[in-house]
Parts: sequence; C-alpha cells; structure tokens
Amino acid sequence: PGGIVVVVGGDGSVHEAVNGLLGSDLRFRLAIIPAGTGNDIARNLGLPPNPLDAAADLVPDRARTMDVGRCSFRTGAGEARSRFFLNSVSTGTSARANRLAVRLGQVLPGAARYPLSGLAALVTGTPVTYEVTSGGRVLHHGPALNLTVANGACFGGGLRISPGSDPADGVLDLVVIGAMGRFRGLRALSRLRAGTHVEMKQVHTMPLRDPVQIRRGAGVMMIEVDGENLEAEGELRIEILPGRLTIVSGER
Repeated sequence: PGGIVVVVGGDGSVHEAVNGLLGSDLRFRLAIIPAGTGNDIARNLGLPPNPLDAAADLVPDRARTMDVGRCSFRTGAGEARSRFFLNSVSTGTSARANRLAVRLGQVLPGAARYPLSGLAALVTGTPVTYEVTSGGRVLHHGPALNLTVANGACFGGGLRISPGSDPADGVLDLVVIGAMGRFRGLRALSRLRAGTHVEMKQVHTMPLRDPVQIRRGAGVMMIEVDGENLEAEGELRIEILPGRLTIVSGER
C-alpha cells in the first residue's frame, strides 16, 4: 500500500525526506540509494554501499519496518522544534566535530574529513556537565565528552558509536563517553571504528525504552541529528517511535 519515495543521496537527504513525509498524512515506503559522504543510515540498514548495487538489489514488493527517533527542543530564540531521526542524536565532541567536518568539506571532500574533525574537536574541547534522566531516573549527572542517543550502530562515516544498536528492536541506546584526559580521549577516538571504546571504563551504555531528557549545565547545547547541525536551549527530549517507517528491502 502507498507509493515509494526513492532517496538518492546521503544521510542529510534521507533525514530531510523522512521529516517531510512523516510530518504529512502520506502513506509511503522509503527506498534508499546511498550516494552521500557518510551513508551511515544505509550502513546501519545493511544496504549495499555501491549505489548501483543498491538500486539493482531493491525489490519493490519486499519491505521491512524500522524505528524512528524524535527529538524535541527549543532554539536559542525560544522557537519550539521537533525533528525525526533514523540514526542518532549527539551532543559534545561529536557535535563539534560535525561542524568542523562541514568546514573541512570545502577543502577535503570525502569521508576522510570525519576522523580529522574528530581529532580537532577532541584536542580543542573540554568535558561539559550534563544531566540525563528517563522514567524518573537519573542516568547520568556530571561531566562528559560526548553523549549519543543511537538508533543505529554507526555515525560519522562508519564509526561504531553504539555497536549493539539495532534500528528495528524498539529501543534506543544511550552512550556516555565520560570525562577523560586527552590521551584516553585519543584512545577512545581510535577505537570508535571497531566499536571497542565501549569496553573502556569511562564509557557507559544503556538501553532506552522511555523518553529521555538531556540538560546541559550551562550555555546552548550544540546537537547533531543524523549529521545535521542544530542548537538547543534548555531541555532536549528524545523518544522512540517503534516501527514507524517502512523501508523497501532488497534480495540480500
């Protein structure tokens, strides 16, 4: 039932299409042909990385559902905003890194800019105090280098920030990279691609079934949502919408 919306592009293109369509009354299925820089949404869904292979692999009558996250916040101007996401929402080092990656993209095209921007953000940044609550419980209170609420395993062009995440399990996952010195921070960064940073004692993960609220100790919270750069004033609220999106599957 419903039509098929085919998105040929990267995470930003998919993000915009999903926000436009989920905000309407249209019934649709989404087909993704990865043709961007990071392509983490396609990677988390196990789609072929080559766009020609991904297009040839599609079977219009075959579909599966995936979860969608929704974050709600107010901008610095006091405007209420809400965004759907398929991949993740982050604040801290990764949000700064994403902003640097946009600038680096002007002189360094391709995914190589992501690790370089991550290194620069880590060296120039410091831990920030956050309070994270969910279901009446305090999940984290104190300084952290980075917070991510993940629907899928990867962000930043294949960095496995939340290796245990499954975009169809009805659960989001919180990943807290706590305060650590630059040496340990560099070690955590080097382990992100393999996902082994979660074995470090300063890194904590936990599943989220209830809505989660994130507050920064002071100042505007820079956030990154599926690779898009936004800012939140006050509380950031994140919830999961299980099975909200239908994805056209392939033969694999």
